[in-house]
Amino acid sequence: RQMCIRDSCMDLTVSADASCQGTASTEDFDNTTTPSYDPDNDPITFTVNPVGPYALGDTPVTVTVSDGTLSTTCTATITVVDNTDPTTPSLADVTGQCSATAIAPTTTDNCTGTITGTTSNPLTYSTQGTHVIVWTFDDGNGNIISVNQNVVVDDVTAPVADYTTLEIITGECSATSSAPTATDNCDCLLYTSPSP
Repeated sequence: RQMCIRDSCMDLTVSADASCQGTASTEDFDNTTTPSYDPDNDPITFTVNPVGPYALGDTPVTVTVSDGTLSTTCTATITVVDNTDPTTPSLADVTGQCSATAIAPTTTDNCTGTITGTTSNPLTYSTQGTHVIVWTFDDGNGNIISVNQNVVVDDVTAPVADYTTLEIITGECSATSSAPTATDNCDCLLYTSPSP
């Protein structure tokens, strides 16, 4: 009695899971075009070594096909690829009254771990208004995401007068006042009193 295996093994490519590993059943390595068979129609079993899970990249394996009496082996390669994007982070607004500076945010990836965002935009803004930083997160395996973060510069603090009271300016024919000043958290402001 003799068992025949015709091109029984085939290479596999699988996606990495949340732990950056790939898995496959032993039967997955059996060639679907010319599958393994037993001429006597006895049931056959498959074993594979190593059994997995498999690390990112290529791993050679040896597949053994047996009908319980006879067995034969062949070799194949399982390739684990990272097809998963980094986790999209939720980025809070960066705020400030006179200026605001963003700090590079981080996110996580199933294979790379912690990824720090990069950007070509400025990190510090001193112009009043809302500015947008576009952060890029690249896991090094071809999976890249972009996430926007707002930088809001909004001065909500009123100026404080440098004088609690203003001097009364008098004159017989005319009177001239000097513009009083006030201090602001963002700027030094000059206020002009109404004309007498």
